[in-house]
Amino acid sequence: LAGVLARAGYATGGFVANTFWTGRQTRLNRGFIHYEDFYSNLGDALSRTVLGRDLAYQVLPRFGLIDIPGRKHAADVNREFLEWQAGLGGRPFFAFLNYMDVHGPYLPPAPFRGRFRPVERDTTHSIELGAVNDETKLPPPERLALWVDRYDESTLALDHEIGALLDQLRARGVLDHTLVI
Repeated sequence: LAGVLARAGYATGGFVANTFWTGRQTRLNRGFIHYEDFYSNLGDALSRTVLGRDLAYQVLPRFGLIDIPGRKHAADVNREFLEWQAGLGGRPFFAFLNYMDVHGPYLPPAPFRGRFRPVERDTTHSIELGAVNDETKLPPPERLALWVDRYDESTLALDHEIGALLDQLRARGVLDHTLVI
């Protein structure tokens, strides 16, 4: 679709936070003239090396750093897209925005964190991706319930960020002739 629209004169841009499943190595970038699939920060660069990954996933969580190093959040994806869109000079565009905020580890930002369950000091010393890969090794029900609540809080936060993006497009006068899927 991006290639067809690019040939028809559309500016095409991709802005992704999940570099594993939507990075250019998956060839999802085909047809996009502009494709941002790297975080461009120290945490991301660090976690792309074997030593850095060990540090990020084994050592840093012991000091309370339990997020994916260099993780790109919805506000970052929105900012990248809006900067790109602002430079198009009214040209029609096709954009793909990929968010990771509702993926583990579930760390919703304030004021959404704690909306469904009071925030307690987390004693976890690992980056919890929330995945259950083996039904014989399910986490305790209380941990699963916590993941569900943090997932729901993360969904609220992402909904807020998408609302902010739509507000910006409305303020720029492009939302009325933009199809959002």
